[in-house]
Amino acid sequence: MPVKDPVKPRDGGKLYARLLAIDSEEGNSRDGVHAVMAEVKSHLNQSGHASFHKTKENEMRQVALTTSKCIVFLIKGTFKAGEVTIDANGLGHPVEDEGFIKLEEKTHVVIITTN
Repeated sequence: MPVKDPVKPRDGGKLYARLLAIDSEEGNSRDGVHAVMAEVKSHLNQSGHASFHKTKENEMRQVALTTSKCIVFLIKGTFKAGEVTIDANGLGHPVEDEGFIKLEEKTHVVIITTN
């Protein structure tokens, strides 16, 4: 099974509010993206390399996974890992032994390596 049980953030409500504030204040700026990744890593108690990916309306995209294990934090939207569709927003989803994930339209994720 490529996707394990989800990981709940330390304070999901506070994290979601902070992510919305960053998005409205700093948008897609470099500082804004780094702030989003730092908040997610902190709330999941993870220290690995993080990357932020998003798709717009009418856009779907594959994102390569560079390690055999990672956590995909779904801010909003839907993604697929193998044959599994994930739409539980606000949770970290451990993904193992997949070469890529597929982001559906209007999806925002932070991918944290855990190897």
